[in-house]
Amino acid sequence: MPSNSTGTIAIWRDATAAALVNLSLQEAGVRVRAIPGGGAGTTVELPTSTPTDGDCYEVIDADGSASPATPIVVVPPAGTTIRGGASVTIIDAFASVRVTFEASADDWTVEESAGGGIAAVGGVQEIRFPIGTGAAQSSTKKPPANSIMIDAELDIKVAYDAGTTIEVGIAASPALLMDTTANVSSSPNLYAEHQDTVWPALGAVLVTIAGAPVAGSGFCIVRYVEQPEV
Repeated sequence: MPSNSTGTIAIWRDATAAALVNLSLQEAGVRVRAIPGGGAGTTVELPTSTPTDGDCYEVIDADGSASPATPIVVVPPAGTTIRGGASVTIIDAFASVRVTFEASADDWTVEESAGGGIAAVGGVQEIRFPIGTGAAQSSTKKPPANSIMIDAELDIKVAYDAGTTIEVGIAASPALLMDTTANVSSSPNLYAEHQDTVWPALGAVLVTIAGAPVAGSGFCIVRYVEQPEV
């Protein structure tokens, strides 16, 4: 019997169209439905209290809505890893995972449903969202801490007013992925910064636009790997 079991009837969470699910110690798992689109998906955070050897939880795509564009991202509590990394991502319809904590390694092992369903180690994920003239614009999806950011792009479709500057990063470091010298916002073009940058925390990609432009639009595109192959 799992260490977190109450010894009685299993308690399950049903999450519909949820961007974030915080599991509790008393729950056996979560059945996810109607996963949000736009690349955001559903993030399932395992209980934040210190886990005990043998604790286990299940995460199930109950209605077949999981896909690369609508993933379920399972994130372990601070101080632990899951399958040796920062998260695992369910991308196949009707897939499920059972995660079990191994105290000796501070790691959650992962048992997949028949046929798999988890994004491959080393797989590249992409965030793409439109930008306008707002001073601060963020992605819906949040890359996990310690992801390796490999590419940041600004695709300027409509020129911004002269004097406008744009940078890409995270709230704590707004120019982490691209600073203002790496793009010319008044000239429509695709600006790219290829890199090997460690993402510092679970957080949205932030586009900061200065100069109070009236005109201008485009897209921010970021690519990253949650768990690189070695």
